[in-house]
Amino acid sequence: MKKHVSLFCFLIGFVSFAMAQTLDVDWGPFNNLEKGDNIEKMLGADKEGYYILKSNRAGSLFLEYFNGTTNTVESSKELLMPSIQGVTSTYEKMFYMGGNLILYTSINDENRKQKICYVQYINKDGTLNNKPKEIGAIPPSNGKDGFNVFTFEEHSKILLEYHKTFTKYSGEPLAFKIFDPTLTELFNKNLELPLKDREFTIQKYLLGKSGDLYMLIKAEVVSTKKAAATAPKVYEFIVLHYNAKKDEFKSYNLTLQKNPVHSATMVLDEKEEIVIMGFMGKKSQPDMTGAFYKRINPRTYKFLQVDPKLEAVPFTSEMNMEFRKERNLQKDGKPEDVFSFDLNQIVFLKNGTAILVAEYTMSTLQIIQNPTTKTEERFTQHFYNDIVVAAADKDGKMLWIKRICKNQFSRDDDGRWGSYAIAAEGNQVKFIMNDHPKNIKENTQNGDKIKQTKEDDGQAIVLTVFQDGSFEKSPMFKDDDAKTSTSARLLLKTKDAYFVFCQKGNKYKFGRFFFQ
Repeated sequence: MKKHVSLFCFLIGFVSFAMAQTLDVDWGPFNNLEKGDNIEKMLGADKEGYYILKSNRAGSLFLEYFNGTTNTVESSKELLMPSIQGVTSTYEKMFYMGGNLILYTSINDENRKQKICYVQYINKDGTLNNKPKEIGAIPPSNGKDGFNVFTFEEHSKILLEYHKTFTKYSGEPLAFKIFDPTLTELFNKNLELPLKDREFTIQKYLLGKSGDLYMLIKAEVVSTKKAAATAPKVYEFIVLHYNAKKDEFKSYNLTLQKNPVHSATMVLDEKEEIVIMGFMGKKSQPDMTGAFYKRINPRTYKFLQVDPKLEAVPFTSEMNMEFRKERNLQKDGKPEDVFSFDLNQIVFLKNGTAILVAEYTMSTLQIIQNPTTKTEERFTQHFYNDIVVAAADKDGKMLWIKRICKNQFSRDDDGRWGSYAIAAEGNQVKFIMNDHPKNIKENTQNGDKIKQTKEDDGQAIVLTVFQDGSFEKSPMFKDDDAKTSTSARLLLKTKDAYFVFCQKGNKYKFGRFFFQ
């Protein structure tokens, strides 16, 4: 009898566990989405509802406001970019912070020979609330450099960074400005980085509650020896900490006991210590070989002391083999493309465990020639494939590393149906994304058997990673909504709930839910 009771309890517990991820969502009604229209962004929420940015085929933007209880559209107005000196400005960024809708735009001023950045408030009806305010200017350039706007919701600050285009750094100043949600300027300084005569990219900007700035730098190693023309470039990773009170930089080189650092990302914890996680590599090779953890206390200028054997964990032989499988090789691609992982973020569990999340991403240009007209059609293909997650405990010891197989593909959609949204809940990490129905049903983790998820056949799922590295996935929505798709870009977390988007055909809706 006890065996039967135990089996019954196990089955009940298993069913409850398996269904725990499927969400109870308070949905609003379906809305029509005209051909060429897209929901671009969830801007933020106030006490009564939330703001949506929508675009149409012509490239016009619309500001929509949804009721947070009924999830119905209360207003929809075209968002017109402000005209500055007779020139229609270009959209840069928009978000909601501190009770304000804030819009950043720019213009190319032919008289001043500069690209100028402006900021202004936007009313709920999409009209300008105030006169656009100039906040930065740089010379026009063919480079990728522009105005970088970063929001830090945890302490309600906005960071603006801009600089002149350079290849080898000659001491050009980088402009840093910090604003609060009222657009009051709190900090304004041109900083010369301690990287003169070096080639580098800034891969991450962080702003601490203290007002200090942190940058993650990938810099080419300068060698005194003459290298062969065919020799691959060698890079190192540096954390730069700018102490605002002392007006000085402190530099930290990231090194491991045996292997070079292949790639890295960083985050600030609640003590404003710098947590760095990433992948280690091989000397003179593009391979990724495992994951590592580092932590810096910016007040003592010291790294956390951890046994070098414990601060890194190698990939298993199975994971190493997975990189070389045919499904990870793009047509006409380079061998090193199999290591094209974006280190998206580090999240913290309730118990202090740090989780590194990285995703294989690749975009390729497909050119198809029409044999009759001899014209070319060009398509951008987007691939969002496997996720690698790695965990380290609060003492800096690496615990485990896992590879979660997925295969998402889309074309000419800016990748809006690929990738994932992420939420740390207690001691679990939740991934919200689209998957092929057969992958959901069979729950396979054999990469060779994973069905490719395309933009027109994906279904929303929740994939939960537990603190021991195990994971489960299930349909995100119930009943008729189980077959709808979501967009990883359209998940909004507020203090009270999450708001989520789903689409089926040419109809979409928003809903409100909680993780249990």
